[in-house]
Amino acid sequence: ALTNEIRAMPSSMASSRVSVHSVNGTHLAQMRCRAAKDKLRIVNEAIKAHEAYLESLDLYELEVVAWNAKRAPLEAEVELQQQRVLAFEHKKRPIGAGSGVRGDGDDDDPNDTLSRLETHARDARAALFFMDSASPVSPKEQDNLNEPRVALDGTEGGALFLLCCGVSEGLGDVGVSLVKQLLSRGANVNSVGDRPSFGKKLTPLALALASLEGFVDPGDSV
Repeated sequence: ALTNEIRAMPSSMASSRVSVHSVNGTHLAQMRCRAAKDKLRIVNEAIKAHEAYLESLDLYELEVVAWNAKRAPLEAEVELQQQRVLAFEHKKRPIGAGSGVRGDGDDDDPNDTLSRLETHARDARAALFFMDSASPVSPKEQDNLNEPRVALDGTEGGALFLLCCGVSEGLGDVGVSLVKQLLSRGANVNSVGDRPSFGKKLTPLALALASLEGFVDPGDSV
C-alpha cells in the first residue's frame, strides 16, 4: 500500500502544479483585462477633453466675429472724429485764431468748436479702448491626445501609446477602431511612452511590431 502511495505522488503533484498554473493564468488574464479597461478609460477621457477643446475654439471664433462686428464702427468713428479735428485745425491755422473762422455754425466760437470736436474724438477713443479691453480671450492651448498620462499599471504615454498597449492586452476591435479615430484627430504616431517590464521611450509602432512578432523591444535607455 505504501508503495502504491509513493507511486501515486508524482501524478498528484503534477495535478497540483496544473491547478496552480491555471489559477495564475486566470489571475494574469484578469490583470490584463483590468489594465486594458483602465487604458480605454484614459483614452476616452482624452478624446472627450479634445472634443471640449475644439468646441471652445469654435466658440472663441464666433465671439471674435461678433466682437469685430461691434468694434468696426467704433474704429471708424475714431477715425472720423480725428479727421474732423485735423480738418478744423488745418482750416484755422493759416487764418489765425479769432479771425472770424467758424465751425458748424456762423455764431460758433472757433475755440469752442475745436474743444467740442476734440471731446467727440476723445469719447470715440474711449469707447474703442473699452471695446478692446473686453476682447475675447482665446482658450489656453491644449494637446489632450498627446500629453503623457499614467495608467494604473504604471504605463505612461499619450493616448495612442496607451491604446496600443490596451490593444495588446485584449481591447480588440474596439481598440483598433479608436486607433483610427485618434489618428484622424491628430494623435502623434511618433510619440513615445514607457511600459513597465517592457521598455522605455517606445513608439506605438514598436509596440505593434512587438505584439505581432512576439518579442519584447527594450527601447532606448533612459
